[in-house]
Amino acid sequence: MHESSTKWVGKATSLDPSQLQEFLSQPWICHLATLTQAGAPYVTPVWFEYVPDRKVFYIIGRKHSRYVDYIRTDPRVSLSIDMPKAPSARVLVQGKAAIIEGPIGREGRWVEIARRMARRYLGDYMDGPDYIEATADRPRYLLEVRVEKMLSWIGNEWHPRYLKD
Repeated sequence: MHESSTKWVGKATSLDPSQLQEFLSQPWICHLATLTQAGAPYVTPVWFEYVPDRKVFYIIGRKHSRYVDYIRTDPRVSLSIDMPKAPSARVLVQGKAAIIEGPIGREGRWVEIARRMARRYLGDYMDGPDYIEATADRPRYLLEVRVEKMLSWIGNEWHPRYLKD
């Protein structure tokens, strides 16, 4: 094949540590997968904060979030974070989630993390800290996902395992 006919594919590679940190500092939606008590997958979109030196993700759940109950029963989780347009960067995580605190209101550790998340996710649309202050009395959980396995890639070329006969 001529190079011009495959140029659209782009090279697919893992994100290096600095690319990974940059990617995970963006306001991408994270899809959190948990298991229900019956063993069925349950996926919900959430905001996240990644702490690279500890290899943990923080997620803040509302008091009656179903996924918090599922984590109590089975802490195994997966996270899927992706850039929905080219060059199509993706991060997949397998890990164990723990409830660090909650449900707790305004005085929790979750508040400062939530302020940073709101600033990142809401940006110019809404003043993030104002959103958190207006809702800080509503109890939330602080969840920590410890990374056990993380895969990342960027580009649209197929992985070599898909090209085998």
